[in-house]
Amino acid sequence: MTGLSRRDLLAAGLAAAALGSSGRAGAEDTAPTARDSRALAGSGHIRPEFRRSGRIRPEALDRSRPFDPPDPQDGTPLGGGPTSPDRLPDRVLHLANPRTRERLAVTYCRNGRYDHAALARLSHFLRDWRQDAVAPIDPRVLDVLALIQNAAGTNRPLAVLSAYRTPATNAILARSNPDVARNSYHMRGQAIDLTLAGIATASLRDYALSLGLGGVGYYPAHGFIHVDSGPVRYWQS
Repeated sequence: MTGLSRRDLLAAGLAAAALGSSGRAGAEDTAPTARDSRALAGSGHIRPEFRRSGRIRPEALDRSRPFDPPDPQDGTPLGGGPTSPDRLPDRVLHLANPRTRERLAVTYCRNGRYDHAALARLSHFLRDWRQDAVAPIDPRVLDVLALIQNAAGTNRPLAVLSAYRTPATNAILARSNPDVARNSYHMRGQAIDLTLAGIATASLRDYALSLGLGGVGYYPAHGFIHVDSGPVRYWQS
């Protein structure tokens, strides 16, 4: 914690108190770091001290191969919809990967039961394309995507910018970009970075926060959000 200001230390203390005995803090890393001052335990309410953009960013888009996102100021607000997966017994995803140019439309949950073959297809689609490595994707983060897509009320695919990462890929990104978390939820198959053409990025963030189902990172300059199935928290960069 060397080099933190008294304000940072105070915010970290507040976050630790809010987290109670869970011991899990930070936007991505589970070990206590400067990111702890931006941890959020609770429903989705954003305290003023957590709104500030920190110097340490838990997730970052790999800029070695630029992606042209929609203007973050453009797009319509996200409509309402279920805020619990239980209220969406049939869950459909329309996804696109701008890196590989692949698309996938699949119903992965029917009548509240996960379809294991569909989950396998999603895990392959959301693979680490740099290493061509596949790992199981946590259905809980898929449920967040399904709720977002349902609220958007559109058949346009969610653009997935980053999903599963092998430790090797994450280490490469971390070496070239200090903003990348070294203990990323992407390596656990629990995190996805996404955008949706025609929908305001801030609206995607607000709806994701309202779910209270995990971490939400907001990247307005690059037009995408990060969602994961880790502890409930919020950060902005």
